[in-house]
Amino acid sequence: MDRFARGGGGPDEKVLFLFRMYDLDGDGVLTEAEVEAVIRASLHQSGLRLPDGDVLALTAALCDEAAEGREDGGGEISIDQVRESELFCADYN
Repeated sequence: MDRFARGGGGPDEKVLFLFRMYDLDGDGVLTEAEVEAVIRASLHQSGLRLPDGDVLALTAALCDEAAEGREDGGGEISIDQVRESELFCADYN
């Protein structure tokens, strides 16, 4: 973790590190409950407040987008989906 604080580690390493932090049960996917927990923790850390309904709507939208095009209809988010996401295509070093 200290390596990341000093600007070390490549983008893929950083994404994997964050994914593992957010994967609360360590099963290799982010569930809707884990996504909600991450959103709530991020809001709390930044001092922002959203009504519960907005947090739930944001969680559902993210998980629905992750499920788009999947045959199983699951809303879990895998590390591969995160890596392929437009969100992480930009250079964020």
